[in-house]
Amino acid sequence: MEFDETGGTAPALNQTQVALIRVFASFDIDRDKDLVPRLVDEGRTRGARFTVFDCSSHEAPSEEVLERLRARISHVDAVVVLCGEYTHRAPNVNAELRIAQEMGKRYYLIAGRRNIDCSRPAVSRMADKLYQWKNGTINELVIRFH
Repeated sequence: MEFDETGGTAPALNQTQVALIRVFASFDIDRDKDLVPRLVDEGRTRGARFTVFDCSSHEAPSEEVLERLRARISHVDAVVVLCGEYTHRAPNVNAELRIAQEMGKRYYLIAGRRNIDCSRPAVSRMADKLYQWKNGTINELVIRFH
């Protein structure tokens, strides 16, 4: 039990309720949406410290859409970019990553496919590392760099 500001007791919060890191899943909406359930599942595993709070959507680019995207990304702690074979050509991924960079959000490039050369988004920086995706990789990254 913990004490609330009135001096009474309040139920103690579960550590995972307090410490979950909210991530935005960015992916090639036309080719890599099958990767999202794996990311969501990893966030639901015992001991995971992140949750998929929001993700890419299929909207025609416009100033209004970009403003909504900025607002959505502002509500997360980090962006996880699930990279596939054609990620460098995905306009939504490049827009999402550009906004994350402008906002100073942490982001991680994850190779979403094992037996295919995964490409980095066109707007990624030369120093950005492309991490291999194994069980626990994303959890380890968000904990290490949070």
